[in-house]
Amino acid sequence: MFEFFQRLFGPGLKSAGDYVERAKVRMEDGRYKSAVADCNEAIRLDPTFAGAFSCRGYAYQNTGETDKAIDDFTEALRLQPADAELHYSRGTAYAFFQNALDKAIIDFTETIRLDPQHGHAWCNRGSARLDMGEYDKAIEDFNEALRLDPSDDVAVVQKFVAAANRKLTNQKEGSHGNDGETEPPRSWQQSLATCRADDIKVKEAEEEDWSPSSLRVAARTLVLAAVVYRSCIEQRADGQQGRREGFEPFRRGLLDWIDSLGLSGELDQLEREFLEARPGRVKEQTIINGLWRREGLGVLAWALNRYDLPAYDQCVDLPAVADNLAFLDSGCAGRFLGSAALRPSSDISWLSSCASIVHWRLRQFSLAPGPMDYQEYLRQHPLFKGIGLSGVRFIDGDLAIGDKPVAAADADEFQNCLSIAMERAQAVYWLQGDAAVYEDVDTPTFLSGC
Repeated sequence: MFEFFQRLFGPGLKSAGDYVERAKVRMEDGRYKSAVADCNEAIRLDPTFAGAFSCRGYAYQNTGETDKAIDDFTEALRLQPADAELHYSRGTAYAFFQNALDKAIIDFTETIRLDPQHGHAWCNRGSARLDMGEYDKAIEDFNEALRLDPSDDVAVVQKFVAAANRKLTNQKEGSHGNDGETEPPRSWQQSLATCRADDIKVKEAEEEDWSPSSLRVAARTLVLAAVVYRSCIEQRADGQQGRREGFEPFRRGLLDWIDSLGLSGELDQLEREFLEARPGRVKEQTIINGLWRREGLGVLAWALNRYDLPAYDQCVDLPAVADNLAFLDSGCAGRFLGSAALRPSSDISWLSSCASIVHWRLRQFSLAPGPMDYQEYLRQHPLFKGIGLSGVRFIDGDLAIGDKPVAAADADEFQNCLSIAMERAQAVYWLQGDAAVYEDVDTPTFLSGC
């Protein structure tokens, strides 16, 4: 090992391969200009070394010199035309740095021909097709990416956006796909217009127990779907002026859809400001918060018997829940609102217990990392003593995340599970009547009274 590093960093570099290896090490340290210099020397020593051109291409990509990167990938492909990863790299450069989507699709297609199991190529081709408005083809690509990797959250989100954009485009063109019904019945619209205001008065008076009606739950579900969709689109448009301009028709279409269903009154102030903001004028944290609303969306859809909520450590499937709610389909969404019915209160209480159990342990672990016999703790706790713990998994007595106890879980998996828990707790506590306004719901870890 000493001889290897001495050869890389000492005076003993002799071959083109030596310089490329050192360039790779330097790129790992973020020294991209030094990596370019090493690749230049490698190419001088061996002008037919495809690896030197591809390595320099990656270095140029990281310095923002995309044209040079593409030139190097092209030369590497001339020398090594059957390299699937090189086609993928050049396609990525075309798509994400030059917005040359037609060229990107050609490269991603060649990547897939050479390596049909390349899930990222399927996903990125779908993303390029999504930007080009080829929604059906994009959805096909995302489906294949998810077949290869069901946990590919990028493909899940992009598929949701593609399906939503297709619906908004069809509505704009007059093809609603809902048997011509574009105006939902006015009876429930009138009820919804006063329902929220009445709920706030009752809750503030604290004269009686309160929980939202099935109509308000259905309306809030569609509002959350709109917030998630706007967040997904905003994330795609972030930092790319062309995409921002292309998003504007979808922003207006989303607002028109909300107005057509009479959902404007259900919007909280921050939601309204977010949905009405021009593309590119939204803070990054607002986008992140909006993306996580998918978990509250899943809870409310579950409460309406429209979705099977996944385990507490697995994210909601956006395309599936949106389809079940008829999101962006005015006629079907109108029928959904008019016929909404909630699960029994006992089911909602069970989910609330699960949410509290998971949320408390995750919050407690973040403050005091380490294992604990959580099952025994819950058996002795006055709120949960004697209550079954179905819906929560344990390993070695502690809360499980995936196939590990929380103390052994990966840091990213832990943070993901904590974000899921917080959003689901907010949704189910709202269902139980903790606040009349969704954004006002607090998520205390009341197992410990804090």
